[in-house]
Amino acid sequence: MPVPPDDLLGAHVSIGGGVHTAPARAAAIGSRWMQIFTKAPQQWAEPAFGEAERAAFRAACAEHGVVGTTVHASYLINAASPDAALYEKSVRSLTAEYRRCVTLGAAHLVVHPGAATDGDREAGRARNAAAVVRVLREVQGDTRLCLENTSGRGTILGSRFAELAALLERVADADAALLPRVGVCLDTCHLYAAGYDLRARYAEVIAELDGGIGLERVCVWHLNDSVGALGSTTDRHAHIGEGHLGEAGFLPLLQDARFRDLPMLLETPKGDDPVASDMRNLALLRRLRAAPRAVPGGEPAEALPAA
Repeated sequence: MPVPPDDLLGAHVSIGGGVHTAPARAAAIGSRWMQIFTKAPQQWAEPAFGEAERAAFRAACAEHGVVGTTVHASYLINAASPDAALYEKSVRSLTAEYRRCVTLGAAHLVVHPGAATDGDREAGRARNAAAVVRVLREVQGDTRLCLENTSGRGTILGSRFAELAALLERVADADAALLPRVGVCLDTCHLYAAGYDLRARYAEVIAELDGGIGLERVCVWHLNDSVGALGSTTDRHAHIGEGHLGEAGFLPLLQDARFRDLPMLLETPKGDDPVASDMRNLALLRRLRAAPRAVPGGEPAEALPAA
């Protein structure tokens, strides 16, 4: 079935064989927007992309109808770390990640805010914001650097809207001109695990998001069901409809016109057949988006205000 031109539901796909191979994988699952890594996410090695990689990637996107790319940064980066050596290594890695994104023309670079492993969250937020400022000052580009919300486990930053807002405010205080290049990525599993009930209190959650961060700062969504219960702080993704969020936890978000133009990307388990798995999850999401049902509170989905 052809994908409508305004459908930005997609998934994270492999770059096995090089970043230029990813658009074909996106097309195979009916995805016009994709998320990728630009390197092995568990390694510190930082490949440099030149004109050859840029040209091959962009040609592949055009060939396969991929209109946008979100990049997820390395899992090793901890730009809130109190360890000076790890912090500097993280800033260098994030800078290299951002440079590759600019070369490829990626719309977003998603990064976790990191962990204040010494327990000093205020200092951790200061370090993270300083890292963001350093990266964006060193590398010019249109890629939005997006801080991803987290599940709230331990000393990891970013599980509350207020903390993400505080990080953005620190960036603005350091250099207000950089703020338009920064945004947030919201993960449904992380939200639910952190205690935000998208299933039963969707309108209240989005109102808090708007009041704390601002809907205009939301650049991309990660759509994942949650293995963990509400408020469990468990960061384990499940297939859509097979976790504690269930289908009802995705229905209002998918039908909310305020987010209709944003990419919404799967990071669900791939299993033995990644293509079949992603296609099954995407088909369910599209059915939910098209379902003629009301959102919590009795307001028809069609009546939700546009951005």
